[in-house]
Amino acid sequence: MLSTVPDFGAFKSLGTLYLSDVRFEPNVFESLMLGCPSLVTLDISHCSGLKSINVSSPVLEILNLQGDQATESICLENAKNLTDLALLADRPGDNFERDTISNLIKGLSKIKSICLGEGYFKVSKPQHICFPKRLQGSLNCLKHVELYGVDFTETRELLFVISLLKSSPNIEKLLIEVTRIHLNLLVCFFFSCHILAHSIFFILFFRVIAITWI
Repeated sequence: MLSTVPDFGAFKSLGTLYLSDVRFEPNVFESLMLGCPSLVTLDISHCSGLKSINVSSPVLEILNLQGDQATESICLENAKNLTDLALLADRPGDNFERDTISNLIKGLSKIKSICLGEGYFKVSKPQHICFPKRLQGSLNCLKHVELYGVDFTETRELLFVISLLKSSPNIEKLLIEVTRIHLNLLVCFFFSCHILAHSIFFILFFRVIAITWI
């Protein structure tokens, strides 16, 4: 458990930080991040007490966040150089904020790779979130997308995938792990994402698990 933050002045040149199975007291993680302004790689695995994450390092390039439950609030406003983002969780947080992921992604102009687990585009209560049909702004640098646990019988999830792809004209590789598929919605997906038809080198791979056709 990390309940207090010592003097992290010696870590101002720290470039890589791995945190695993750490239990944080309130505000400790934020203080830790303020003491590490030169972080390039941040890897957080199954840490507790992190209801919100605010990364202040302007040179951060890689963020990996993994846990059983999605972190409720993530702020990367200062991480303008982020190129690789992985957010993996099996279920959403109880108070998952509206449009958290959509708002997070649209500000990452240099992002090249995005990996999302199902906890980050599902919600425990559907009325808490509504994804837009199109993200604001273009993700022109995005080349690689992985989405795990997508339910193609849920219109909200389908719209999120479509909005992400429509905002990413230069995608080269897409992996989608599907749990359930509605045939009509799947056809809609392919017709809506015109970039699939116009990019010869586009690689699309569906990994199907526990599939249910509806």
